[in-house]
Amino acid sequence: MNFSIAASPADIALRVAAEAAAADRLARSLPPEFSLALKEVMEWRKCTVDELAEASLLSAKTIQRLRTGAVSEPLIETISALLVALQSPNPLIDALVLRSGKGYKPTEEHQIMKGLVMTAYGRYTIHDVNAALRAHGLDELTGKE
Repeated sequence: MNFSIAASPADIALRVAAEAAAADRLARSLPPEFSLALKEVMEWRKCTVDELAEASLLSAKTIQRLRTGAVSEPLIETISALLVALQSPNPLIDALVLRSGKGYKPTEEHQIMKGLVMTAYGRYTIHDVNAALRAHGLDELTGKE
């Protein structure tokens, strides 16, 4: 979500609240299949496969395979990269992770990853998240397709 420098704090707060409410409604209405849910979130974000590939550092082929259900068990790192790239508010993060059949394990690595994904909305790009993971001595989200 990008904000104009000329926007007042009150205007920004209203837009953030409106987007959060829309994301919550969308999260509750997503289909149970990850592939279909991903398509809907991409449509909501008006994001093409190529745009998402660029923003997530995943290949367009991988994203297309995720959208068609050709990848039956995506890695949590791949899902996390998509969530960061889609600038997903927390309700959508929870909904897409649930639909993927994956989850964040109670390991230090996964909890750091989850924290970065949950705070990326409106703040961090995939490059920022990958740099933070490297700073913790962890692998980047991408490159494990």
